[in-house]
Amino acid sequence: MSPVAAAYLIGTICLAVTLFAARRGFKNSRIRLALLLLPVFLLLHLAYLILVPVCPGIFTFLIPYEPDGEWATTDTHGHPCKITIQSKARCSTIPPGEHPRIRLESLSVHGTVIHVMDTDWRFAPGVITPVPGGVEIYQTVAGGWGTRFLLHQDHWSEETIVPKDW
Repeated sequence: MSPVAAAYLIGTICLAVTLFAARRGFKNSRIRLALLLLPVFLLLHLAYLILVPVCPGIFTFLIPYEPDGEWATTDTHGHPCKITIQSKARCSTIPPGEHPRIRLESLSVHGTVIHVMDTDWRFAPGVITPVPGGVEIYQTVAGGWGTRFLLHQDHWSEETIVPKDW
């Protein structure tokens, strides 16, 4: 732990204990309630700062999606569609890697179909290629694994793509 992080940890705990102790000196119930809730929120914030690097997967809902682009292709029945792809990293440490969550949204004559997939990839999505029936997404690392997503009118299917040089 860095000295700055240790100082922040100790300072936050001391401030929370001081605010909780100062609560005894007030008779007004609103001030006492505020002096009870403020240390609780400080300690929750501290727990959040400690837990995010340790196990970021549970905080994935807080991370916004990053747009990866839009592609025009067809579904498996040959109808034209537009696919919007977004992704976000569910982890920030290597190892185990980014483990990106990929969100596909297709707009076709059959309506909008949304599909979300949690990958076990170590690296972020890289090359994205439209193919007849859907789209292929590969990892950023050269020769990395990928997934072929096929649009079947009202739902998506997934196929793992093994690198050709393995």
